Amino acid sequence: MIVFSGGIFRDLVTTTQRFPKPGETLFGCDFFMGFGGKSSNQAVMCRKLGADVAMVGKLGDDDHGKAYRQNYQDLGINTDHLGTESGCSSGIASIFVNTESGENQIIIVAGANAKMGSADILSAEPLMKSAKFVVCALEMNMAAIKASLGQSGSPIHVPIESVNEVVDTTGAGDAFVGALAFFLQRFPQLDLGDVIHRACSIASLSVCKSGTQASYPNQSEIPREVLTLK
Repeated sequence: MIVFSGGIFRDLVTTTQRFPKPGETLFGCDFFMGFGGKSSNQAVMCRKLGADVAMVGKLGDDDHGKAYRQNYQDLGINTDHLGTESGCSSGIASIFVNTESGENQIIIVAGANAKMGSADILSAEPLMKSAKFVVCALEMNMAAIKASLGQSGSPIHVPIESVNEVVDTTGAGDAFVGALAFFLQRFPQLDLGDVIHRACSIASLSVCKSGTQASYPNQSEIPREVLTLK
């Protein structure tokens, strides 16, 4: 089991040929809704790769929250510690994507995410203790994890092939983190450089489609050598 704790946001996505200047109104190209939030994206990517995944977080008591809970359940993600905050909206992310470059601009409203506190983490403590990995995103006002690097740490640089046609970069970093957690659990015998290279390959695939979680590849779309030991 891999447990993720952090932000859960409903994505409201507008595509545009260019970003507006201050005070300017533009006609957009397209609009769609999706599911996002850093921790949530990471959990979904990890689950799509085949891991047993649980999500710890909070939704609002609105239609977005209901849709998000159903999305988790459809994917087979454990929601035992996914709370609903009464009288509060779910987290919302307004995302603008440039159709020429694939780059994005994002404004988020935390909503129920801001209500997540230490009591919610303590409630999920038995689940977290039983997990192989716990992945926390520092998006909210919560005491979850403290990490430090001795001296300057130990950075690793892994070369990766460039992507020829970038459609949308939204959520690519989250795809990397979710894939990294998956490969660390699935192949503990691999060196860290190999694990990172595989996670980068997954993230590279995610920028070839629009959306965040909707752009994440299924196992059938991933080269066999990425998912298996050589």
